[in-house]
Amino acid sequence: MDLVQQRIKQLPRSAEEFEESRKPKKIQLPALREDLGESGAKKKTKAEASLEANQLVERLTEDPNDVRSREKLAGVFAADLGKADLGMEQLRMLMEMPGTSDEQKAKWLAQIAAWELELKKNEAKYEGLLKEIIEKYPQTAHAFAAQRRLFLLDQSRLVSK
Repeated sequence: MDLVQQRIKQLPRSAEEFEESRKPKKIQLPALREDLGESGAKKKTKAEASLEANQLVERLTEDPNDVRSREKLAGVFAADLGKADLGMEQLRMLMEMPGTSDEQKAKWLAQIAAWELELKKNEAKYEGLLKEIIEKYPQTAHAFAAQRRLFLLDQSRLVSK
């Protein structure tokens, strides 16, 4: 594919996409936050989430390596449609892409861990994923956040005894 075709694929496909591209980008904070409650963001309806998921799948059909669309799709699946496993699968696909940095992989694994705890209520799996982040990606910000989270979990267990 030549440079011109690549550039054309980056252009917005609709007026909505153009407007979306002009909006300021949100900064995504690490998933391993202390407060695991709702963020206060407006919840999408199932119909809105399904429509967005279909649009994202269409984009990914054209370009399977579109990281931003795959991340968004993972969030729509997990948070908006209640399909945490599908969202986690999307993030694992991103982790397997060649050329991704350890920081990115740790970020996606941290998000998977957060969903294990928040959405699936699986604390054992959550802790296992935190340990995996520390083991596989020790020099990342998410590894340090995982160490802190494990320490806080241990401390809360000691207090509750």
